Amino acid sequence: MVESNKSDWFEDYAEDGDDTQIIEYDISAAPNDFDILTIYSFLESGAVRIPAFQRNYVWDLRRASKLIESLILGLPVPQVFLYEVDRNQFVEIDGQQRLMSIYYFKKQRFPRQEKRSELRSIFDKNNQIPDQTLHDDRYFENFRLRLPDSLPNQKNRFSRLSYATLGAYQTQFDLRTIRNVIIKQNVPEGDDSSMYEIFNRLNTGGVNLKPQEIRTSMYHSDFYNMLYQANSKPTWRYILANEEPDVHMKDVEILLRGFAMLIDAENYSPSMVRFLNQFSRKCRRMNVSGALTPPCGAERGGLNSSRE
Repeated sequence: MVESNKSDWFEDYAEDGDDTQIIEYDISAAPNDFDILTIYSFLESGAVRIPAFQRNYVWDLRRASKLIESLILGLPVPQVFLYEVDRNQFVEIDGQQRLMSIYYFKKQRFPRQEKRSELRSIFDKNNQIPDQTLHDDRYFENFRLRLPDSLPNQKNRFSRLSYATLGAYQTQFDLRTIRNVIIKQNVPEGDDSSMYEIFNRLNTGGVNLKPQEIRTSMYHSDFYNMLYQANSKPTWRYILANEEPDVHMKDVEILLRGFAMLIDAENYSPSMVRFLNQFSRKCRRMNVSGALTPPCGAERGGLNSSRE
């Protein structure tokens, strides 16, 4: 494919409006003030899931340091939104940058900017960042707070500190709370489409997420793991005329559309966004038994809609 056509193809596949009527929901939203220790334990245990290397972590060290400083000083920070997908199982729908900054500070490691695409692939393969990678200086640097001086010739008292060297401030940091709003869809039952709408409307970070970025966080599955692996294949990268995966996952959406239309075309109805969401949700509930096994329990004539 020639270079001039590549970007047009990406745009055709990535930008798709959803102008259909939105259904009405019955949603509960419960605020909870979790301290940093609790939030960290949730992230470590997987109770709160953040596909951090699928939706890229984009903050630099200075911005992450400002958040940590705000927490130490007791300054308010924006609330986090979590979607309850099952009992004691949550997906982050707004607040990834804040939560991951806290996680990295507690781990005392910060991902290098130039390695984040590669780290995403490592995460996809292992469903986590292995300890040996976390402590590999090729991928991470030490997380020491990088803060501007308070006044000329007056160094910020927290500058260059790590979690381990906070001293008396360590306990103060650990016990700081962040407001977490836990959202649960009550009606319609057996349908989590409101999570997509919430993703699509929340924009506290100042960056609009593309539909596939939202989809990736909502519908992570064995099928999606297969898409990520296919997206990194040299032959596929050659077809796209781009060695690096697209940061907004436009290339993954091209693959998704192909599979969705091949397997489930008879169930298509506008819009494409909604169709791909429904297909991704079906695939989340299926297991992929092998690399060459048709994904999503494909049957003759498309997916069995009764499995929804």
